[in-house]
Amino acid sequence: MVNLQRQQKYHLFYLMLFLFTGITLQLNAQQAQIRAALDTNAILIGDQIQLKLQISGQNGINNPQSILSNLDTVSGIEVLEVNEWDTLRINNRIVFEQNITLTSFDSGYYAIPPLPIQFSVNGRSIARSSNQLVLKVNTLQPNSDQVAPNKDIIYEPLTLEDFYPYLLGLLAIMALGALIYYFMKRRKPKEEKAEPIIIRPAHEIALEKLFGLKKSDLWQNGDYKSYISQLTYIVREYLENRYEIQALESTTDEILRDLKKSEITENHRGQLQQMFQMADLVKFAKAEPPQDANVQLIEYSEDFIIQTKLIPDPEKESAA
Repeated sequence: MVNLQRQQKYHLFYLMLFLFTGITLQLNAQQAQIRAALDTNAILIGDQIQLKLQISGQNGINNPQSILSNLDTVSGIEVLEVNEWDTLRINNRIVFEQNITLTSFDSGYYAIPPLPIQFSVNGRSIARSSNQLVLKVNTLQPNSDQVAPNKDIIYEPLTLEDFYPYLLGLLAIMALGALIYYFMKRRKPKEEKAEPIIIRPAHEIALEKLFGLKKSDLWQNGDYKSYISQLTYIVREYLENRYEIQALESTTDEILRDLKKSEITENHRGQLQQMFQMADLVKFAKAEPPQDANVQLIEYSEDFIIQTKLIPDPEKESAA
């Protein structure tokens, strides 16, 4: 029974403490004063004005925050700058102040709505609103009695001195152009004469390579395949340069067919066909080919190139 009475006393004590704390917070919140003021109620278009927000109260008030979204709803009022909250101590009271710079470029009366302000009292969040304000924006009103009438424009007669700046500018431009032309002409690189490209006749190149093939002694050393491959390549390259056909990548039949369109004789085509057939027999023979066949092949090639070489026409060369 005694313990039950003690618990009831404790519960009653905490309840009274809770109620006292809540009443204290409510009193502190009610004692906090919210005020908004303008440093002047009338300005001219384009002038700046200070809107001051103020919170004052007993100790325990802190963390003030202003919500300025209501200012965006006022058409004609622009917010230029928002300063941080300043903290002051005046006669044992704590005062928070915030300055907001405004301007307007339209004349008329503007109602500045209440601005929500949040702060805390001993850790408890409180929301209040400031008072409404009115701002008048004036325009400049000219005094018609003090404005003199417009006078006609008096033009002075033109003289030669009026044209001096234009003449001097024209002379300067001409002198600058002459200097630029002089230095460009002086520094102009001399054109180098391109050396003429000498194109060697196809038969000279082919006969020179056949001579080198003879000196290589490939077939004398048993390398018959390399010897025949180089020989047929020299002849095909000659045909491609001499008759302008795709001889290097073509078969023997394709070469003979393309040569029908040129001025080569039937005898020369037969000689060329016989030479390629002999080269194929030597290249693909399993046994060692006779030496006279290797000699005969290179002689056939030299004879064909000499007989079919291009002989320049003196009249065409003189005309070109």
